[in-house]
Amino acid sequence: MSGTMHKSSTKATESHPDMFGSCKVDGKIYKISAWKNTSQAGNSYLSLKLQEEMKPSETPESNNNNNEPF
Repeated sequence: MSGTMHKSSTKATESHPDMFGSCKVDGKIYKISAWKNTSQAGNSYLSLKLQEEMKPSETPESNNNNNEPF
Protein backbone atom coordinates (compact mmCIF):
# COMPACT_ATOMS: atom_id res chain seq x y z
CA MET A 1 0.00 0.00 0.00
CA SER A 2 1.95 2.93 -1.35
CA GLY A 3 1.75 5.76 -3.83
CA THR A 4 3.22 9.01 -5.09
CA MET A 5 2.13 12.66 -5.33
CA HIS A 6 3.42 15.36 -7.68
CA LYS A 7 2.97 19.13 -7.75
CA SER A 8 0.73 20.20 -10.63
CA SER A 9 2.47 22.50 -13.10
CA THR A 10 -0.67 23.08 -15.18
CA LYS A 11 -3.20 24.32 -12.60
CA ALA A 12 -5.44 26.73 -14.55
CA THR A 13 -8.29 27.33 -12.05
CA GLU A 14 -8.89 26.98 -8.31
CA SER A 15 -10.94 23.84 -8.94
CA HIS A 16 -7.91 22.05 -10.44
CA PRO A 17 -5.83 20.12 -7.89
CA ASP A 18 -2.55 21.51 -6.52
CA MET A 19 -1.10 18.00 -6.51
CA PHE A 20 -1.92 14.68 -8.15
CA GLY A 21 -0.72 11.10 -8.09
CA SER A 22 -1.72 7.50 -7.62
CA CYS A 23 -1.62 4.77 -5.02
CA LYS A 24 -2.22 1.05 -4.82
CA VAL A 25 -4.48 -0.29 -2.06
CA ASP A 26 -5.49 -3.95 -1.82
CA GLY A 27 -4.39 -4.52 -5.42
CA LYS A 28 -6.49 -1.64 -6.81
CA ILE A 29 -4.98 1.53 -8.28
CA TYR A 30 -6.49 4.86 -7.23
CA LYS A 31 -5.95 8.34 -8.67
CA ILE A 32 -5.27 10.97 -5.99
CA SER A 33 -6.04 14.69 -6.28
CA ALA A 34 -5.03 17.13 -3.54
CA TRP A 35 -5.86 20.77 -2.83
CA LYS A 36 -4.01 23.05 -0.38
CA ASN A 37 -6.36 24.61 2.16
CA THR A 38 -6.22 26.66 5.35
CA SER A 39 -8.53 26.00 8.30
CA GLN A 40 -10.40 28.78 10.10
CA ALA A 41 -7.73 28.52 12.82
CA GLY A 42 -5.04 29.26 10.21
CA ASN A 43 -3.62 25.74 9.98
CA SER A 44 -2.58 24.44 6.54
CA TYR A 45 -3.90 21.07 5.37
CA LEU A 46 -4.45 19.03 2.20
CA SER A 47 -7.91 18.00 1.06
CA LEU A 48 -7.76 14.69 -0.84
CA LYS A 49 -9.94 12.92 -3.38
CA LEU A 50 -9.35 9.31 -4.36
CA GLN A 51 -10.94 7.78 -7.42
CA GLU A 52 -10.59 4.15 -8.47
CA GLU A 53 -8.77 4.00 -11.78
CA MET A 54 -10.92 2.37 -14.46
CA LYS A 55 -9.46 -0.13 -16.90
CA PRO A 56 -10.24 0.53 -20.59
CA SER A 57 -12.65 -2.44 -20.57
CA GLU A 58 -14.62 -0.80 -17.72
CA THR A 59 -15.42 2.47 -19.48
CA PRO A 60 -19.14 3.16 -20.07
CA GLU A 61 -18.66 3.21 -23.86
CA SER A 62 -17.19 -0.30 -23.92
CA ASN A 63 -19.90 -1.70 -21.64
CA ASN A 64 -22.64 -0.80 -24.16
CA ASN A 65 -22.40 -3.88 -26.37
CA ASN A 66 -25.99 -3.95 -27.61
CA ASN A 67 -26.02 -0.94 -30.01
CA GLU A 68 -29.08 0.56 -28.27
CA PRO A 69 -28.92 4.34 -27.81
CA PHE A 70 -30.26 4.23 -24.21
